[in-house]
Amino acid sequence: MLIHLALSNLHHGPADLFATQTFESYNSVLRESSVHPNQQSPGHNIATSFNTYHLLWLLLCGGFIFNKQLNICLHTLGP
Repeated sequence: MLIHLALSNLHHGPADLFATQTFESYNSVLRESSVHPNQQSPGHNIATSFNTYHLLWLLLCGGFIFNKQLNICLHTLGP
């Protein structure tokens, strides 16, 4: 059954799910987020870092932030 696998791989290339080039950019982000992880829950630190990145993206690209205390909606700067 696996005799044709090498020839098929040469002809068609690697399978899409095994091509990791599109996901290699996330490796550096994950590595940077877990440089000094909390020994109890490193996933929590990674989630906090991704939340910070998302907030930074929101502020730089333009977005709306609602302030519940003042009951106003603020528009951030963007391009």
